[in-house]
Amino acid sequence: MSSETHAAPLIEAVGLSVSYPVPRAAFWHRKPAPFRAVEDVSFSIGRGETLGIVGESGSGKSTIGRALLGRVPLSSGRAVFHGRDISNLSGGEMRRMRRHIQAVMQDPYASLNPRMRVADIIAEPLLVHGIASGSEAHARVAELLDLVGLPADAGARHPGTFSGGQRQRIGIARALAMEPAFIVADEPVSALDVSVRAQIVNLFRDLQEKLGVSYLFIAHDLAIVRHVSHRIAVVYAGRIVEMSARDDLYATPIHPYTRALLDAVPVPDPLHRRARQTTIRGELGAIPSAGCRFAPRCPLATEQCRREAPPLVAKAPAHLAACWNA
Repeated sequence: MSSETHAAPLIEAVGLSVSYPVPRAAFWHRKPAPFRAVEDVSFSIGRGETLGIVGESGSGKSTIGRALLGRVPLSSGRAVFHGRDISNLSGGEMRRMRRHIQAVMQDPYASLNPRMRVADIIAEPLLVHGIASGSEAHARVAELLDLVGLPADAGARHPGTFSGGQRQRIGIARALAMEPAFIVADEPVSALDVSVRAQIVNLFRDLQEKLGVSYLFIAHDLAIVRHVSHRIAVVYAGRIVEMSARDDLYATPIHPYTRALLDAVPVPDPLHRRARQTTIRGELGAIPSAGCRFAPRCPLATEQCRREAPPLVAKAPAHLAACWNA
């Protein structure tokens, strides 16, 4: 998979932060500080490039995707598309932006109206945005069904008659209807059978080669992300702790959290199984108010880690990590 991308980024996250209010335990208690779901996240994605985002459940990776889609308000920072700040678009402006930025969600069935025929589901964005109607829309639907590997007669059926993998193909076809330049794929294979996941991942790759679309590919499975991404960002408790080209990350992981995630990936061949080097304690829990967010679970944590948050800096060429001890 080529890592070559255009110099100018297609989309950028610049210091993205998302916070949610926390209710008081009782009216006489002091109002707690907002929960920081995402804090100071920055990255860029070039044309035809895939950035994979990985992390445990609750790490904030899906919130990053929703922030780029304009589905959650930003506490600070900016989302920039084609050089334009899209962080605070009005309803009408964001609706027009949907032509260029689309999403493929985790549960294919929940994202499809079970009462609509597949052809109507795929044609709906074309009609809503005034792109095509009538025979032109019908022809576009047939083209999209073929593009995602579904038979022509699939358009006459309802989503409930399809398997999980086929439903996800329908969701992908709908996302592609308006020829977007960028797609947020939020855990698009985690709800599918293991035997089907590789087919959908390969479909994403094939579509990128044919259409030049860019992806933010969100997952918790490092093995899946490895096959689809050019670069990978590892997220812990709402912050990027490591980011680099795919092959560099897997060959020379720097952050102890990344090493622990890689050590946990099952390897069927014992001769190629790497020795487990990093063990982390417990699960993702309360975020410390100071210092490194990973410090409570990190085997390398020092007093500096508990006191000061490490910056995300280059530890090797084009390989960033946020760790005092790496």
